[in-house]
Amino acid sequence: MFVKKLNKKNTMDKKGQLYIFVAIIVCSVLVSVFSTASFVKYDAKTIQLDQLCSHFESESHELINALISNNDFVSSKYDMFAKNYYSYTRTINKDFGIFYVFTYKNTTHVGNMLDSSINVTSDSKTYELLTYLKQTQVKPFDAYFDKSTTVTFMYYNHNYTYHMTKDVQLDVMCVYKKSNGDLTIVT
Repeated sequence: MFVKKLNKKNTMDKKGQLYIFVAIIVCSVLVSVFSTASFVKYDAKTIQLDQLCSHFESESHELINALISNNDFVSSKYDMFAKNYYSYTRTINKDFGIFYVFTYKNTTHVGNMLDSSINVTSDSKTYELLTYLKQTQVKPFDAYFDKSTTVTFMYYNHNYTYHMTKDVQLDVMCVYKKSNGDLTIVT
């Protein structure tokens, strides 16, 4: 039978292990307290904008495909859908805006649901479009014109150009205006 004798050397080894363990814990606490954490802060409204815009685009494509396959009134029903979707987004986020260019057959349809009126130029013709919230019978928020190859408009001192080259094409721009006036634009 073996009997282990305790001596000072074994006791000293355990004290050394304890000192090392305590030193590791103290260093870990100091590093976690004094280090700066690096992380990305996401703006919830920006994420919401991305979701609203991608949802609008995907629903638009599904609706347009269904209307075309049923030989339905594509432009007028899409216009109604866009108005309803915009009204829905206003209940979620009042700073959300949509601009769309939709070409079908020989007609280009432009809709302005942004926060300000814009001038849209299409093949050298200019149309003033009020914002959807301020439309009147004389000046609407949308316009229909003969199929054009290029649609251009200026929004907050930036020019946006859409090249409409296909028989059926939809281009959408979604805008979120922050309280400090900065714009987040998703196209």
